[in-house]
Amino acid sequence: MNIEAKIKEIIAEHLNLQVADINDESGLGITEGWDSVKSLNIVLDIEKNLNIRFDMDDFEDLTSFKNIHKKVSDLLA
Repeated sequence: MNIEAKIKEIIAEHLNLQVADINDESGLGITEGWDSVKSLNIVLDIEKNLNIRFDMDDFEDLTSFKNIHKKVSDLLA
């Protein structure tokens, strides 16, 4: 499974965007429609789909594709 593609797919689905529109610069307050509620929903959906669990302390940093991808990669390593 390509983790990067799956994360982009989940983010794009929540934001009604194309996967190609998601990149390292995508994030809360930068990408249209990405607000704090969407951030929480994205993170919860990633947990569910990838069968992982983030620590509560992580949620504050999980507000961009780049940060989410790095944390997921670390958890799955």
